[in-house]
Amino acid sequence: MTKVSVIIPTHNRVSLVQRAISSVLAQTFTDYEIIVVDDGSIDDTGEVIKSRFPGVRYFCAPHRGASAARNVGLSHAFGEYIAFLDSDDVWTPRKLAVQVAVMDDNWEVVLSHTSYVRIVDNRESKTIHSGLFTGNVYNRAVIRCPIALPTVMVRKSFLDVGFNEDIRAGEDVVLWAHIALQYPILGINEPLAVISVNSHSHSQSATAQVEGVSNILKQAVLRERIPVVQKTILGSACAAIIALRMVQVAIDRVRA
Repeated sequence: MTKVSVIIPTHNRVSLVQRAISSVLAQTFTDYEIIVVDDGSIDDTGEVIKSRFPGVRYFCAPHRGASAARNVGLSHAFGEYIAFLDSDDVWTPRKLAVQVAVMDDNWEVVLSHTSYVRIVDNRESKTIHSGLFTGNVYNRAVIRCPIALPTVMVRKSFLDVGFNEDIRAGEDVVLWAHIALQYPILGINEPLAVISVNSHSHSQSATAQVEGVSNILKQAVLRERIPVVQKTILGSACAAIIALRMVQVAIDRVRA
């Protein structure tokens, strides 16, 4: 069995996805497969990947968003572990080696994640110590979850659900919280990924953040198997946090 399946969704990012793939090929750990799911690109992504990276398993799917593309990747994955990477991000060379060793030594852990370096608008960089977020974190995860998707490794055999394709903001955290409800999360406080952020993108807007927080908390309140008292508390927190996010939206509009 392949040890790690690396899943990379992409959409019209032919240059960036090559950089992401190259960062996987540069890993010191080598027992992996790379699965690229092309989410309906209209550029020459497919031709370039097939010619430049013949060892990559390439799948083309209709344009339905990154969550659907990741689920396509999951359906084709052979690895014991699943690692996610976005097409505009990269890993440091030791990323897989460190996480595989940690996961092999901690069989009770279903999901591990690491700290990372965040680069904003290709200029400002900052180390985010999200790897300190560890243990039984469910209650904190549904309020504010710092886990970044390109830092995650998860045991495939424990993935009873995939990414929710009906929501477009916070869908990754919905899955992490679902796992955290049942199992401890293991954080590794070493920056093993470099994540690029565009401060002007929709995903970084206050509106998108409101939508993401709302989706995360709604899933926790309405769908997870948690006690009524916790549901009440989370429901109140949901309303309060969404109200605060709406204030941020108003501030953003004034500044604009």
